[in-house]
Amino acid sequence: MSATPKFANYSNIYLVDLNTATGAYTIVSQYTPPGGLAIGDDANNPTPSTSLGNGTETVGEGLYLDLGGANSFDLPDTNADTTADNVFTGGVVNYTGYSSTGEPIVAWNDYDYEADPTNPPEATFYFLLSNSASLAPSSGGTATLGIYTYCFSKGTAIATPVGERAVETLAIGDEVLNTKGQSVAVKWIGRQTLASFTARLSGELPVCISAGALGNGLPRRDLLVSPGHALLVDGVLVNASALVNGTSIVKLQAWQGDVEYFHIETEAHEMILAEGTPAETFIDTVSRERFDNHAEYVALYPNAPAMVELELPRVTHSRQLSRFTERRLAEVAATLADAQEIAA
Repeated sequence: MSATPKFANYSNIYLVDLNTATGAYTIVSQYTPPGGLAIGDDANNPTPSTSLGNGTETVGEGLYLDLGGANSFDLPDTNADTTADNVFTGGVVNYTGYSSTGEPIVAWNDYDYEADPTNPPEATFYFLLSNSASLAPSSGGTATLGIYTYCFSKGTAIATPVGERAVETLAIGDEVLNTKGQSVAVKWIGRQTLASFTARLSGELPVCISAGALGNGLPRRDLLVSPGHALLVDGVLVNASALVNGTSIVKLQAWQGDVEYFHIETEAHEMILAEGTPAETFIDTVSRERFDNHAEYVALYPNAPAMVELELPRVTHSRQLSRFTERRLAEVAATLADAQEIAA
């Protein structure tokens, strides 16, 4: 997924009709806020600032869109009433993709998490942010979208003896490669689906590890995993949440659609390769009952013995990271940021 400048000012906001399957979009209406508009660092930063963040957007990341002051954008009435839920005044949006000219497309749900976190959105509106004032209604284009799910995310490339395969295409009995180059059979694939607002409130939105963030070009693409999913970093199993640095590795703050988990289990606790990165297979240190297909496992393996965890140290919190790893990843993040500035 290519990145556009996170800290950018735009003169126009367009409501678009977006096909999230194909990326095709058409302009519905336009608003030009006096003084323009800006994307802030993240969902918790109400004042856009170039002094924070890593300078790029990550698919699914929560950003703050500021229309400036009391400016507002009238939206279509989705439920045949006249309440204010059909007016966009700015706030948290979800970075969804970018247009053919590299300008961001963001999504906004017309409900308030804090006011009623159990109430699904009445509608999702998509906006194109642009410095062009001449995009006509009914015109459009095709956006590049990044659609990710949860650990492992749909589309994550898993190494197998016959090449990489998307995790969602794997099935019981298929073989994957461990970090020793050995073929190991898939015993079970756990699946879990969460509503995005539930995942957000429970702190279970994914951690995004940007391409190259772990050094040596790994992961090869952005890798999204659950906060508690461990990767092998400098010889230590490190939970993804412990790696978050706010720049090259971020905890997502928003999500569009349901959050899905895909977790591979093998006969033994293994390290396999996801986007080229050593990542652990499932070990039942948390209840299997959290998975949608738990009953399938019980039926297949009613008397399965407890699994033995790999004899590797595990880091569950950032304060447990070694100073060596902290320094090394900080240097990698700085190098990536420099490269992005040069490319821009």
